[in-house]
Amino acid sequence: MNSRTNLDTAKRTLENSQLDGLIIEQLSRSGVGSDLFIEAGLNNGLVRMSALVQFCFTQSNGFRFIHSICRQFEQVELLEQCGDFFKMRVPREDKTIGYLFG
Repeated sequence: MNSRTNLDTAKRTLENSQLDGLIIEQLSRSGVGSDLFIEAGLNNGLVRMSALVQFCFTQSNGFRFIHSICRQFEQVELLEQCGDFFKMRVPREDKTIGYLFG
């Protein structure tokens, strides 16, 4: 079963949730969620509910991770993000790779 929802309606519903507004703004033609925007355009405004939930989950947890790593390092640079892949650069400072992943 692959239920669908209207993207505009879903965005309005998400605006009343605890999801960061920046994530909701990315559900646009030029945002990180552009694939959902394109899917809605091809399907009379409808997107797969599973794809929308996955996008919200990935972005929300990605933001949480970035906020967490920002507390550890003076500078965090997001180099690339595609789906659930985040590529970042942080200055090594006095920390080892084991510290970062340990």
